[in-house]
Amino acid sequence: MILSRLKKAIREQNWFAVVLEFLIVVLGVVIGFQISAWGESRADRAQEQSYLRQLAEDLRETEGIVAEADSAIEAAEYATYRLHHSFYEPNPPPRDSVLGLVVQAYTFQSIRPVTGTATALITSGDMNVIRNDDLRTAITAYYDEMERFVDNQQYFFERWFDAMDIVSSQVDGADFAEEIRRAYGTGTIPDSVFALMVPQRERVRPFAFDHEAFLASSRTNRAVFEVVVQIRNMEVYREQMTGRSSALREQIEAELNR
Repeated sequence: MILSRLKKAIREQNWFAVVLEFLIVVLGVVIGFQISAWGESRADRAQEQSYLRQLAEDLRETEGIVAEADSAIEAAEYATYRLHHSFYEPNPPPRDSVLGLVVQAYTFQSIRPVTGTATALITSGDMNVIRNDDLRTAITAYYDEMERFVDNQQYFFERWFDAMDIVSSQVDGADFAEEIRRAYGTGTIPDSVFALMVPQRERVRPFAFDHEAFLASSRTNRAVFEVVVQIRNMEVYREQMTGRSSALREQIEAELNR
């Protein structure tokens, strides 16, 4: 209808009507673009809010994972430090205590941060929906740092495992199995396996654990120290992970509450 009126005005040389009809067309197009842009902006804001809430939940879950790991490995950390100190004490602990410390130290708690939402933001290209430049930078930096953490954790584990393998090799398998059964209950090792590992009481064990030789071995001492170092590395990393996750979560929550 507008087009037919415009043609009629041109034929009649009614330039005022021509300009008016033209302005109506342009205004309609502009308003249409504005409505479309407004709708896209609302969709982007809704998507941003959804991403931020998911990110905050991921970070909260990561903090919980770290807290659980701290609790799970606390006894192993104490046993590792106590075992290391035993090499330097004028009156070292008795045989059963040293054996118990070796068994308790045989724990390494691997953790993996929850980065699913950050990964989706980065790989999908949706990071642009986050309007706050500082927050975008913080999310990317956090993701990169957590990736490095996972890689370093694997390195720490390999070093810990090699060192702990040396430590545990100084303990007879039967002694190790009996101590595990005593410390953690009978369900930790199936009876059929336990029967193969532990000789009959009346038999003599040719390789029974000698705690004095264990504590006099420089090789074992170096291995225990390596275990301490890797345990400490992981402790520091967990502290850093909690700090980074908490800081980013607070930044995200502040953005959500704006």
